[in-house]
Amino acid sequence: MEISAKAEHALIGALLLKPKKAAPLLIDGMQPERITDELIRKVYVLAMKLFYEHGYVDETPLIYAISQEYNGPQDSDTADACKNLLQACKDEISSVDALPSFIKIVNDTYKSNVFSSICSDFVYGQMFRTDDIDTRLEEAANEISNLLSGSRHGGLVNIKDIMVEQYKRLFDKESLKGNVRTGFSRLDYLTRNFRKKQLIILAARPKVGKSALALNWSIAFARQNKRVALFSMEMSKEELYERYMSYLAQVNLSVIQDRDFGDIVSTKLAKASAEIGRLPLLINDEGTQTVDQIRMEVKLKQADVVIVDYLQLIKPTGRNSTRNDEVGQMTRGLKQMAMELDIPVIVLSQLNRKKDEDAEPSLINLRDSGGIEQDANIVLMMWDAGIEPVGNEQYVACKVAKNRSGHCGEVVLKFAGGVMTFEETDKKPYRGKRNKNKAPRPWEDPDDDFVKVEDQQIFKS
Repeated sequence: MEISAKAEHALIGALLLKPKKAAPLLIDGMQPERITDELIRKVYVLAMKLFYEHGYVDETPLIYAISQEYNGPQDSDTADACKNLLQACKDEISSVDALPSFIKIVNDTYKSNVFSSICSDFVYGQMFRTDDIDTRLEEAANEISNLLSGSRHGGLVNIKDIMVEQYKRLFDKESLKGNVRTGFSRLDYLTRNFRKKQLIILAARPKVGKSALALNWSIAFARQNKRVALFSMEMSKEELYERYMSYLAQVNLSVIQDRDFGDIVSTKLAKASAEIGRLPLLINDEGTQTVDQIRMEVKLKQADVVIVDYLQLIKPTGRNSTRNDEVGQMTRGLKQMAMELDIPVIVLSQLNRKKDEDAEPSLINLRDSGGIEQDANIVLMMWDAGIEPVGNEQYVACKVAKNRSGHCGEVVLKFAGGVMTFEETDKKPYRGKRNKNKAPRPWEDPDDDFVKVEDQQIFKS
């Protein structure tokens, strides 16, 4: 008998020897479809069913169930054959402590067989398929990604099975380890932290500071020892590095960009560089990424949190009839990624423009698709708080406009744009009539090469 077949027999043997010790290991580590021997697979399913129903696995009802499944009414020959099979299974394992190694052998054999099949289909499929090589490569990569993740597609689950696991989690604070804090106490209270399986949308109009806020969050998450994957569609990794250094060293970004350093600044930058080198930050600055490509890379790198900047720049897959359909497909894919990988996924999004760019936004202003609001667990919105700036600091309002698992509310943040830093305040946003002739924000150039007219940009003559 080959090694993989012996390992499959050992799975049944472990269930018969010590079911209460073996079953939890098998529930977490072994899917029935990965067992290649059809009879052993059926015995495994029947044995696990007995354990679910009774809390133990007795040979007598198992033998009866097997004989009923394959041979109809039980007879002595069938019973003897079943007894011999179960005895052979027990002979393959002397201690349940060895079970994890047998589970690994079965899983590795399954993965090897599937990988060979993927490669064969790819090679021989070229003779019959007319679509381009990139499409076929992406399909193969997705299949390999699914294989690596070991994702299991669930069906209907009895509430009793959910209850057993989740009731234990109610009293286990370790189960909250997947949650991440933003570093802003009021915001964390409203959202109850960002949780696993959540899709979080951060929406704002251009130049309000959503990318800078996401940068602040990424540092906060990394300081909680979370592996943060940041996908930047707008800024290069060099630009992001400069902004990280500005934030960590509290040195004005323009000073870093001009490379105008004195001794004090050099010392600050050295300390910031040492810290950033220790943080588990992963950056991808490729401008054209599909949701599937993002998902595959996150799986491979085993990230704990994902930040995507920003939604409207993700490359769509396939051809949809409208832009709304494309964006809706993306948000569904991102939500599925959060659910499948058991992590929070934070996605930045633009808002539709209004005549009054500084007006407080609402969910209806989410750009391109109603699917954004539908798929998101939390929707955060930023806008100019309408509070008189102090020096180079601007006040930005951030509200929780939708929250499936917490509160809605708002917080006003003080934004020092020069050093990419936000600070929570106890102020309230101003909702009165705005001054249309107000001075530009400190980080905006009043002599830009273009002026905005409603939704269009025209060059100055």
